[in-house]
Amino acid sequence: MPWAFVRRKVPEGSVPQPEKSGSVRADGTFRIGGLVPGEYEVSIVDHSGMGKTVFLRAVLPSVPAGTTDLVVRVVAGVKIAGRVALEGGAPPGKGLNVSIFPTEGGQWDIVKSAEDGSFESHPLPEGVPHDILVDSPEGWIRARVRSVLPGKTDVLITLHPGKTLEGRVVDENGDPVPAGVPVVAERGGIGVTTDGGLFALRGLEDRPFRVRAGGSPSVYAPAWAEGKHAPGEAGVVVKVMRGVAVSGRIVGANGTGLRDIQVTASTEESGSVPGCWAQAMTDAAGAFTIQGLPPGPVKLKGLDPRRGDVDLGNFQAPASGLDLRLTQ
Repeated sequence: MPWAFVRRKVPEGSVPQPEKSGSVRADGTFRIGGLVPGEYEVSIVDHSGMGKTVFLRAVLPSVPAGTTDLVVRVVAGVKIAGRVALEGGAPPGKGLNVSIFPTEGGQWDIVKSAEDGSFESHPLPEGVPHDILVDSPEGWIRARVRSVLPGKTDVLITLHPGKTLEGRVVDENGDPVPAGVPVVAERGGIGVTTDGGLFALRGLEDRPFRVRAGGSPSVYAPAWAEGKHAPGEAGVVVKVMRGVAVSGRIVGANGTGLRDIQVTASTEESGSVPGCWAQAMTDAAGAFTIQGLPPGPVKLKGLDPRRGDVDLGNFQAPASGLDLRLTQ
């Protein structure tokens, strides 16, 4: 069933307004009432047929409230379909994420593979090349196919077994960090430390990687290992230091704390210190604490389903006692 969505337009930098919606009737008409005067973005999204989109999303960026003769033209899309297989031809199992997105950048479409490895996108704009990225089972290299045109339905994506990179993470005193500290091979695999600070990153290509450890949700600031390291190499060590925290409260216009606001802290890469991002949810009093950050500039954002995504400002970590206000 197609649905119509409207969102009131607000000045740049203001808190985004919540959407209102209504179903599109069989004759193609829709009505969304209870709007305050102003300009609205109107979008039509078609969820007909088992959750599959039949038409491409259509958007009119600025429509005055009270409009009664609005016409929104929708265009049918074209699908990409195919199959994911392990080296040798066996299916990899159901539930792999298959991400399909414009080669030149744009909105991602993420679908799941079936038991036999088959996948099918939602309809896409005709004539626009798309890349396909497949998340792989543990121990296999994820695969990417480039510049596939919508309408192609016999795409075969083969996954190949990967290599393993092992090492350990230590703190500033040379002692092993606890289990659960994130470890990342840049543009490769992701894992966490086990007892003794040990890690094993599987499903990697046979090439050198930069390796970093630390960051959220651990208490350690992110840090790079010296140089690059290839799978099979012995003695890979990443040394991390305890990070700093940013804490405070998110409050509404009346000063009351807001709960369940997702607060995101992000930092830029600087010299030998990796960039990172970390998140925390506010409690009943609106309080939050984000740890595992490097000292220095940090950008904060807040996300509330009723208000949308809003910049909270730039700060210097460590910081505490921040009183950050979200207003309608």
